Amino acid sequence: MEAFSMFPVISRTPYKITSLVSGAHNIFVGNGEGRIMVFSLDRKHSAPNDLFESKEKKPELSSLSLRFEREVETGGKGKVKRMAVLHAADLLLSLCDGILECWSMHTMLPAASFPLPSQDRGHVKGFCVNVVRDVQEVLIIGKKALYQYAYISDQWAWKQTFPVTDATEVAFSLHTAAIATKKEYTLMDTRNGAFTELFPHGGSPGLLATPESEYIFTQDRLGLCVNSSGVVTRANYTFQGTPVNLCHAKPYLIALMADSVHVMDQQSGNLAQVVQLKGATNIHAGKNFVFVYSKDFIIALRPLPIVLQVTNFIKAGNAKMGLDLYMQTSRQDPDFKDNLKSFYQLAGDESFKRCNFEQAFKFYQNSNVDPRKILTFFPFLSTQSNQEMSLSTIVPRALAADSKRARRILPTSDPKVLYRVATEQLVEYSRFAMGRFRSDESLKPILNNAIALLLAQLSPNDFKKHLSEMKSDLNFDKLERSLTQMNCWSSLGQLYDFDHRTSKALELWYRMAVGEIKDVMSDSNPMNDIVRSLSESTDFELLQHYTPLVWEHSKPNLRLVYMNPSRSQNVLPHAEVAEYLAQFEGMELAYLEFLVSSLGSREKPVHIKLSALHLQKVLQLVQKATPEEIKEVSRALASEMIDQGVATRRSRSSRRMNVKASNPLLESRRKFIAFLRSSHLYDPRPILLHIESSPLLEEKILVYTQLGQYNKALNIILNEMNDEARAEKFCLSWKPNYKARVDDPKFDSNTLNILNRYSATDANPLLQSLFNIFVSTSTDPLPAKALRLIEKYPSKLDPLQVVKNLPSSVPLKLISAYLMHALKQTSSRLKQTQVARNVESSQAMKKQIALLRQQKHHSVVSRDTVCPVTGSKLVKNSAFLRFPNGVVTAALPPSELPRHICPVTGRNFKDEPMDQQ
Repeated sequence: MEAFSMFPVISRTPYKITSLVSGAHNIFVGNGEGRIMVFSLDRKHSAPNDLFESKEKKPELSSLSLRFEREVETGGKGKVKRMAVLHAADLLLSLCDGILECWSMHTMLPAASFPLPSQDRGHVKGFCVNVVRDVQEVLIIGKKALYQYAYISDQWAWKQTFPVTDATEVAFSLHTAAIATKKEYTLMDTRNGAFTELFPHGGSPGLLATPESEYIFTQDRLGLCVNSSGVVTRANYTFQGTPVNLCHAKPYLIALMADSVHVMDQQSGNLAQVVQLKGATNIHAGKNFVFVYSKDFIIALRPLPIVLQVTNFIKAGNAKMGLDLYMQTSRQDPDFKDNLKSFYQLAGDESFKRCNFEQAFKFYQNSNVDPRKILTFFPFLSTQSNQEMSLSTIVPRALAADSKRARRILPTSDPKVLYRVATEQLVEYSRFAMGRFRSDESLKPILNNAIALLLAQLSPNDFKKHLSEMKSDLNFDKLERSLTQMNCWSSLGQLYDFDHRTSKALELWYRMAVGEIKDVMSDSNPMNDIVRSLSESTDFELLQHYTPLVWEHSKPNLRLVYMNPSRSQNVLPHAEVAEYLAQFEGMELAYLEFLVSSLGSREKPVHIKLSALHLQKVLQLVQKATPEEIKEVSRALASEMIDQGVATRRSRSSRRMNVKASNPLLESRRKFIAFLRSSHLYDPRPILLHIESSPLLEEKILVYTQLGQYNKALNIILNEMNDEARAEKFCLSWKPNYKARVDDPKFDSNTLNILNRYSATDANPLLQSLFNIFVSTSTDPLPAKALRLIEKYPSKLDPLQVVKNLPSSVPLKLISAYLMHALKQTSSRLKQTQVARNVESSQAMKKQIALLRQQKHHSVVSRDTVCPVTGSKLVKNSAFLRFPNGVVTAALPPSELPRHICPVTGRNFKDEPMDQQ
């Protein structure tokens, strides 16, 4: 990329050039003998200049020739160290041998001199110029101080002196001066003389004041931007070496390096151009040219036209820098917006050629490019393919070019990945274009069909989603033909499925699954599409047709076909489905489990069948297992405490087991036990017949509990499991059934509440049984565990039963506390019983009184009785109706008037019963 073109101005001159400035169409060249030579820029004159004639060789001049005007001698005899031009005052300043002089720029005659102190005359180290409110100012580095002068009324007037003794270089902008001392950089406010220390310069100071009132300080290979307050605004200049000198040519920062010139974007710090040039010692930015020079040559860098610079940047792959350059420099151009759109399009094309598709389509979004043109880059989307920009052309070309580079630029070397990224980006762009060009009605169907074909290659699911969103704007027949030509069979199946041609879609996916056809654009598994479609289907015959295929190629997915909770399961015949799935191992059991656990089925045949299958599987595994394995599984189940959910001390100690978590017997018994606990719709009697003599203790406990045979379950826990703590918890899990009266129609809600409250008893027959067992199986009159029960649960044991089962030899002192509590409990129960009996008696009397009231009412029907509804005599009818309010009518059909509404008064006896009057 190019921002400047380079051509020599002077070469092989015998004079030692030490400094150079330009101004007023002139170039002022200082040499090593205290002379200043003035040249005028003459584009027409191309003859050699006698001044630069050498006895050995004549100087070589380019078409940009210099016409020699005059030569002046400065007050020094050494090299002219520095020169500066004050354009507004037409002055030229020069520094030679410590002498600072002022010249008229046009006549080169001495102008106003500087009233320096005597000790600094001839000892000036450097200077810089500045303009503040149209006043020309100079800051001079003296021997022991800095001096500020202003040019007023054709004279240099002293303004201020600053006590700075070690300054080596200065830059001046507005009211702030940047100073490089021997070790560091400092900022000085010229209004009050305040100093702000910044940072070390690393031994090679370099500073530059920019028109934006910022300073650029070099620190080895880094350039830092600092504002007038001393705050580092950005550190975005990274040089490839230590700069010799800097200059500013908007919008570029130009750094002179040891063997090259680096052109950098001033805002971003990005490198725009590198000009290879050896031997240069200094650089100067003029109005139209940047001059790079050494003691024997001068090279001019001429900026290219902005449009050409932007084009060069974009074509070189640096589109962002080119676009930023154009927006910084050309906003006042009347054609700015149109040109910017064109540059965005060019940037998109160049990025597309480099396979940077994401960036390319961002540029296209900012351009005015017709989306139809971009579609031509994809041959399968347009009949007018652009061969030069076609994906089939640029991707192989970009990959070939990338393989030759030392450092790869492309993110991948897989062409499929690049094609996919391009397709994804085109989808996003097409959706954007539909919104931007919404006024173009002819474009919408083109883009919609393009998006559909693109999504067909990316994701069949996204393709189907797009079909549902844009159904009205799509041509299904055209899509079908295009997908067939492209061999996008997966998406074609989605098209059929969306268009309710499920059988055709399944047939197509079936052909893919068996390898008859292959989708070259998609890596999706056709079995997934078959499973998804079947899982949504409610046609049992269709499910039966493809179930063997799914079972053969993808057994786990058969569960998804039949066990989809989002499908309405009521449309499938549960019994027939379960019977059909019995031929596939484990599927019948899994299906019934799904119905019960996931769908909450309350069908009793389903629960009975599921319990039978669980039992069958468990018994088969028990037959295959060794006695030791059965014991280990039983201990594992006991540790889990499936029936209680709380581990006892004994079960906690049994957790050190050798059973694997994936043990099939453990898993099957765990599921069976969970089913027995959660369901009450199975028949426990046939289960008990099969397991009564088996080692399935947990299952027997649950079945006995379901049958109401609690004592047998308790005996298993005590005698076979030897777990007294669990037996106690099992007893506590028993709940009395005294609230069964809630649904009794004989009582109103208030009466039921009273009955439930006063007829309640806390006596626990299971705890009583446990107490009796503890007493009967011990040789002690009152064993400690029995005593613990009556002390811990005195209100849950029947006092009469406790006393009856205690031997007469039990000391009264041991049970005195319990007996006192029992007396109080018995007295309270007698009162509760009496209250309940009185409530029941009162309720019975109320019912009897209501019955007698109803029996008092009677109606007389005679030969002359006329129906108030039909107007006919009742004796002619075979039946008649009497309503609670005494109205007698013929037996009207229920369709004419409900039986609970009087046909004469219109009274609704459901809402207004007669007993509420």
